[in-house]
Amino acid sequence: MNFFDIDSPLSRFLIRLFDLVLLNVCFVLCSLPVVTVGASLTALHTAVPSLGKSGVLARFFKAFAANFKQSTAIFLILLAAGGVLTLSFWFVYAAPPAGAGFVKAVLYLSAYLVIGTASFAFPLLSRFENSVTGTLKNAFVFAVFSVPAVALITAAWVFPAVFLFVSFDLFLLALYVWMFVGFSLSAYMESRILDRIFRRIMGGQP
Repeated sequence: MNFFDIDSPLSRFLIRLFDLVLLNVCFVLCSLPVVTVGASLTALHTAVPSLGKSGVLARFFKAFAANFKQSTAIFLILLAAGGVLTLSFWFVYAAPPAGAGFVKAVLYLSAYLVIGTASFAFPLLSRFENSVTGTLKNAFVFAVFSVPAVALITAAWVFPAVFLFVSFDLFLLALYVWMFVGFSLSAYMESRILDRIFRRIMGGQP
């Protein structure tokens, strides 16, 4: 077997890795204004299923432009919800109110729902046409009934943080690598997780 043949496993792996790096760079650059993170995430989720195929960058930028308004609206809504929760956590821990245990439980549940909704919202928008409200509603329902998937998706996105508990030097190294391939790799792993869920919901359709 010629390992450098275009159809060899090694060549296919290297082509996909190169696509991951390209998509990761595009995602980081397009997310720099911060307000565009939602559009970048939707574009990333649109492009990663095409790894190894021609036109992967074209798919990214086409999806970025086509879904910009809805993605930005969803991102700002989720960002606002996250900001409110962050402030609420700060107040509860800084000056615990009466019934602080119950309040904390409600806040943690709310935090899970926001994270879970965010986990599904942008992949849904990349695959299905819907309104902002409809996309958020469907993402919320998925979050409620797909707790294991949310846990796996969250782990895929925060993986470098694990190294903080091992070594700060390893964490910095993982963060460095993450800037080149981490975001696109996480989106790819998430797409593999969600493919099964979406196929099951759609009755086995591809």
